[in-house]
Amino acid sequence: MAFSFATLIVTDDCPYTDKEMSSVFTEMSLALCKAYKEVPGLITGEFDRDKIFSELVRK
Repeated sequence: MAFSFATLIVTDDCPYTDKEMSSVFTEMSLALCKAYKEVPGLITGEFDRDKIFSELVRK
């Protein structure tokens, strides 16, 4: 995500404000923290990917 924003900035084609980009980074950081806290085995890579994605799709 950071690379994508950097590319848009360097090519002078970024439609996002600094505030919007900051919001995206904050939301992603919170989502990752929540996932690591709530998905058993995520930190070690020993989680059931199919089960987790199936549960997310059902919600």
